[in-house]
Amino acid sequence: MAWNWDHEETMSQSLSSLTKLETLTICVRKYIDIQLPKSLKYLNIYCGALLPSELRKLAYSLSACAQTVESRLEFGCGEFTDDDYYFNTRIHKISLEEYIAIQKELKTRKNVAVKRFQIFDRIRTIYWEDVITSSTWSVHDIGCVNDNYQDDDIVKDDPYIKFVSRMDNGTINRISMRLLITQASISLS
Repeated sequence: MAWNWDHEETMSQSLSSLTKLETLTICVRKYIDIQLPKSLKYLNIYCGALLPSELRKLAYSLSACAQTVESRLEFGCGEFTDDDYYFNTRIHKISLEEYIAIQKELKTRKNVAVKRFQIFDRIRTIYWEDVITSSTWSVHDIGCVNDNYQDDDIVKDDPYIKFVSRMDNGTINRISMRLLITQASISLS
């Protein structure tokens, strides 16, 4: 099941009532607090901008799950801010070190396996003054990552493709994480 949410709060609350839902893909512009169903096994979250505090909250709520959950988190590193002068929304860049610190915290938890932590940097090609003609993403892995865990990139994932293509031009960095959460009852460090 994949959702692009317009009414996040209502949808989030109704998620927990879906007792047979095993796979969920969520595409949102900004972070929302979600209540996951106990039947969930696979979770994909694509978020245009995610603050480190929101990533920590999401990761720790996932790590408290009573079931095993594989998750794919893709998000822009920053915060959307309103620009009153232009009545426009802009993205405020957040330091990558804050996200890396959370990845290190997660690796210390016994019931969380960080399968991937990749940082994508936007590279812009500029031909003349302030005119951006194209942009691409370069990638680098951070820390010990299971390089054999690449199977989820082989399958065509339309929500992911749309997420990347619609990523705000002000986003300089985005992160791709893969987490395997085992039952919280085993151990919470």
